[in-house]
This record gives sequence, structure tokens and C-alpha cells, in this order.
Amino acid sequence: MKINPKQKNLLKKLAREFVESLPERQGSAIARRTSFLDSHHPWIVSDNGVIKKIEVPIYADLKVPAFHCARYVRYAAKDIFDKNYVGADAWNMRYNERIVVSGDELPLTDTQIFENIKPGMVLGLYWSDSKYNEAKDIKENPRKYTHVALAIGSANSIFGKDYSFAHKVGSETRLDTINELREIGFMPEEILNSKS
Repeated sequence: MKINPKQKNLLKKLAREFVESLPERQGSAIARRTSFLDSHHPWIVSDNGVIKKIEVPIYADLKVPAFHCARYVRYAAKDIFDKNYVGADAWNMRYNERIVVSGDELPLTDTQIFENIKPGMVLGLYWSDSKYNEAKDIKENPRKYTHVALAIGSANSIFGKDYSFAHKVGSETRLDTINELREIGFMPEEILNSKS
């Protein structure tokens, strides 16, 4: 089915009205759902002291359905940083990519994160309430984490030095700092980088 420009504009208008009609919430959700069209959200970061505007993607549900955080990270890494990550569930990404630093038995410390993270890298996150925690990963090991987020860049925060991460939680596309991730229950476990 071919969509003419008039139909495309109508779909954009309907999608915008739908997102705007959603109730306000606290936190850093930048979109709850976009069923029809992809969009983006501007975000200001500092990369080695250089201020940059990043267009953080918000993908249509048809492209990145709810609870597909690894797919979101993979697409966003390609669109923002031109980095390729192998398609895998969050808990299996560690077997396809380079592990930069891992928390072993404890979550990563701020020092481990800030000394190693770079824009375009992936942060593996453990969430104690995840329904995916109990199963094994592809190599029959216990799952170290069940969620991933994409490093966007340094952020100004009430906590001082911090870092911004884009991720999809359920049907929400979010931008959160390390401290905000911890506040909503995510524990940083591992940093990954693309092998390519």
C-alpha cells in the first residue's frame, strides 16, 4: 500500500496527538508509544567537553515492540553512532560483543562506569523484578542482566557528573542518567562495545 503525502501528514498528526494526549508522568520518559511513525527527541550531551545535540530515536511499535530493549539499543546505536550490534536478547548480547568491564559479583561502581563508558556503548542492567531473571541464557548460564541501555553522552545532573542512556522499558522510550536508572531499580552490571 502506497501512502501519499496527504495521508502521511495525517498519520503524523494522529501520532503526535496520540502521544500528546497521554498523561504526564514523572521520570524521563520521552514517549510512551508511537504506533505509526518513528520520531526523535533532541537531547544535549557533552562529549569530551564538546556540547552536542543528539536526536534520540523513538521507534514505532511495529519496528520496536514493547519489552524489546535490545532491539531498541541495536537500532539506536546504528542510527545515532553508526555502530553495529548483533541481534540478540539483552542477556545474550555479552556473547556477541566485547565486554569492556563487568561487575562480577557486585554491580558496577560509578568509577568503573565513568572510566570506561563511551557514547554508543551498551550498559547491561539487572532489575530484580524482571520476569526474565530465572531462566538461563543461551549458554545455559544464569542471566547476569535482562535489560540494556545505550550510552548517549555526559549529562548535567543534580548529582554532578553523570551519563545519559537511552532505552526502552515496556512501551516507554526513556532517557535516564545512571542515578535515575538506579532510582527506578536498575543495577549496572556490564559495559559492552561492538566488535565491529
